[in-house]
Amino acid sequence: MKNIFILILAMSCLFGVFGCADNSSDLPEVPSQEATEPFDDSELRAKYPNYYVKYDKVMGVEVYIWEIADGEYRCGAMHATNRYKEPDEITPITKNGATIEEMKIILSSCGFSREEIHLNFLKKYGMDMYEVDNKVSSEALQGIFWGN
Repeated sequence: MKNIFILILAMSCLFGVFGCADNSSDLPEVPSQEATEPFDDSELRAKYPNYYVKYDKVMGVEVYIWEIADGEYRCGAMHATNRYKEPDEITPITKNGATIEEMKIILSSCGFSREEIHLNFLKKYGMDMYEVDNKVSSEALQGIFWGN
């Protein structure tokens, strides 16, 4: 009986030490040295110069998101003003919309935290105009933009 207990204890120890070693592919990759270096966003600065402006850090930035195809989104940014934006103010940003990933890089480069970014969803208004769609919940917007 004592030998069986020692055998079970020894096997448990061996499994604990070596049992998980085979699952190394499930472990996250350690970032390379390049990942810690500053990101070169010069291509985005050239493509979207209107989003690389000096924003008011007190008010933050308003990001407008619209769907261009099923599950495919574009977005634009403007100074936060704490007021409703008319369709003729919003529509121009839809002419040069960034992808969500591009916008995240732009906002990060401008030094914005999540709390300083105010999300809005746009819907078509007339032929070529857009307006804010207040029917899209804050949770849905967070999921679209942040992926949670």
